[in-house]
Parts: sequence; structure tokens; C-alpha cells
Amino acid sequence: MVVIIFNRELHFYAKIVPMKRAFRILFHVIKKSIVYYYMLVVACFALIPVCWAYILNRYMLIIFLIIAVYIVYRRQLARGKTYFIGRMFLMVAMSSVALFTSGRYSGTAHPYQCNRIIKQDSVKPIVYYSRLCSKIIDKRAPCIENLLQPYDLAYDYIHKKLYIITMYGITIVNPSKNRDLKNMTVTSAQRLIWIPERGLMIVPGYLNKRLDFFETNAEDIIKSFSTEEKSKIAIVYDEKDILYILGERRKIITYSFEKNNIKVYNYGEKIANHLHSINYSPKHRRLYIGNYFPGNMYAIDTDTMKIIRSKLVSAGIMGILVDEEKGELYVSSPLESKILVLDSDTFKVKRKMKVGYIVRDIDWNPETGLLFAGNYADGTVDVLDMELGHRLKRVYIGPLVRGVYFSRETNRLFACSLCGAFEIDISKIKQ
Repeated sequence: MVVIIFNRELHFYAKIVPMKRAFRILFHVIKKSIVYYYMLVVACFALIPVCWAYILNRYMLIIFLIIAVYIVYRRQLARGKTYFIGRMFLMVAMSSVALFTSGRYSGTAHPYQCNRIIKQDSVKPIVYYSRLCSKIIDKRAPCIENLLQPYDLAYDYIHKKLYIITMYGITIVNPSKNRDLKNMTVTSAQRLIWIPERGLMIVPGYLNKRLDFFETNAEDIIKSFSTEEKSKIAIVYDEKDILYILGERRKIITYSFEKNNIKVYNYGEKIANHLHSINYSPKHRRLYIGNYFPGNMYAIDTDTMKIIRSKLVSAGIMGILVDEEKGELYVSSPLESKILVLDSDTFKVKRKMKVGYIVRDIDWNPETGLLFAGNYADGTVDVLDMELGHRLKRVYIGPLVRGVYFSRETNRLFACSLCGAFEIDISKIKQ
């Protein structure tokens, strides 16, 4: 095994040593380093969600970082300034990772983050997560215990009900009256689709092998189907009454309402793993699919279910929208924190629009050309004018924004974060 060894001046040289000795050298270097002890402290806090939820973790990490810097300064400065600076960069980098993952793994937000939301007149709270209610100033919206880590949401404009997919199941709320709450622990889904023509919410299970059909009028599951794919994370619906469910591992699952059956298309090595996004073009009868890594885009003919085009676009594709009139695709790239505008035929990148950090879910209004981007790490929702090519407004709704939904029939915008579910007043944003 070739081992690269750094000296005190951060110069390095290569040496061939046996594998067993190489691991011994690596362990010795880590053990003797002050970074090793700092990593243990960070790991303890990162692995205990209670600490992240009830301790001001950011301040604690800053204190640990100051202590570590002082120890390194006293013990390591004698070895040279470059050595000292190198250690500092390592610890700052680890602190940044710990700060970012703190909210993600705790599953809760700090009350201060949620209280920032009510200072904006364009954001209306619909429901809060109950563990935060005692410290949230705004008492207009109810609190729900099961609203832990909401993933997605959809609005039934016929019955005026908002459906929120959470870690525990489905939460139903009337956003106009902020009441009529109902919780159903029926699924392990992360996505859902609302089909108003049939009065159904289609919920693909993320962890189980089940496809649930949820009747919105009765607020209950009317039927379920077992599939061959466990990770179903995105779903679209075409004019032939066929559902296309995206499987994470190179599969597309179709359900026909007419035939009442399920088919599974396994593409094997033709498609990369980690599939995440799917959308449908009625004009071209194509499915557009993107995978998170390495970031390929695929076009699939729905008549033959064959791949007609593929291209590497950008690492980390998470959302896809189709503009039929312009022949363009709007793709969210969380690693670039940008919205990519692609040619729908060639997948060539026409332009990029800067948005918030780690953009995930996106939706839009085709009539006005407004695009709504949920920024996961920023805790914000950006309103972009795709005609003018710039951002009109940015609103804050709390950390870890996973779901954004625009109801075209009612012109209402909804979004969810760790703080809860919120409605964003578009008319006030445009002003």
C-alpha cells in the first residue's frame, strides 16, 4: 500500500509499506492528533438528538472550538505555523459539518427560528409542530404532535383540505380555518400526488412495498397495491390514466386505472442508481427523469418505455418542471444551489439562476411564469420570475424546507419545514 506522509512543514512524500503497517500508521496519526479528541466531542453531540434539540448546540460547538484552538496553539505552535494553520482548517471544517447536520438529525427546530416566521406579513402559519408550541409567540395556528419532519404536501381545493406527509403518516388540516385536524399513521411515504378528477391522493410508500389510494372525500384508504420496489419517491400522472412511480433503484412502476394492474420496468445498467425526480410532458409523451448522483437526465418514451436520450447535467438533481411552450426544463441542483434551465430535447444548459443553499423541491405557475423554490438548508422559499430571469422575493419559513406546493386552481402557495406548514401570500410578494 502506498502511504502519503506529511512532515511538520506539510510537505509530503510517498512510501510503500505493508497494508497492516499502513493502518497502524494511520491510526497512530489520528490518535496523536488533537483533532481526534475534538471529533469525539462532535460525534457525541451529533449522535444524541436530545442534545441537539434542547441545548444551544451552535454556542456549545463554538465553545469547544475555542478550547480546541487554545490547546492546539499551546501544544502544536512549536511545530510551525503552517502545521498550526492546517489543524485549524480541519477543525473549522468539522464544525461546519456538525452545525449543518445539527437540525437535520435532531428533527426539531429552535423556537427562535420559528418565531422569525411571524415577522413576515406574507407568510401565514397553518399548523406548528407541537414540541415548539410552548415557546412560539404566534398562537393563531394549532399544534400537532405527529407533524415531525414533514416531507411533502398537496392541497385538495374541492374539499379545501391540506394533506401533509410526515414521518408518522398523513396529517389533514383545513388551511382556511386552521382546524378539522386528522392524523393517519398509514404510510411511510415521502411524496404524494393529488388527482382531482378521481378525488384521490396517491401515496407511494418509501420504506414498504405498497401503493396507497387515499380517497379525499372519505379521508380513508380505499385500496392498496403491493409492488416490487421498496423506495418509491416520486410520481406523475398522464392523460391516459396511468401513474408512473419512480423507483430509486433503476425501476419505473406503472399503474393503469383502466386495467387495474401494475407493471415494473427494470432498466438495469442503462440508468444510474439514486433516481430522485420525475415529470411528464403531455406534448411529447415523455418522462423526464433525474438521478441525484452522478446527476444524469433521462428522457423516456411512454409509448415504448424506452430511453431515447440521456446526458450528464449536474450532480444532485432533485426537482424537474416542464415548460411545454418554451420547450424547456427547470431543474433544481442542490449542490450548485441553482435552478438549471435545460433544453427539453438536448438537455443542454441554457442558463442558471442562483437560489438559496441546497434547493430541493420546486413548483411553478405556468400562467405567470413564477417559479417557487424551497431551499432546504436556508429555510427559505424563493419566488423567481422565469421571464425576467431574477428573484422577486425570498421568505423564511423555518429550517429544512422539503416540500413546496402551488395550487393552480386557487392560486395558493404552500410550503413545509421543521416548524410546520405555512401558506405564502403571492399577491403581497409580487408587490
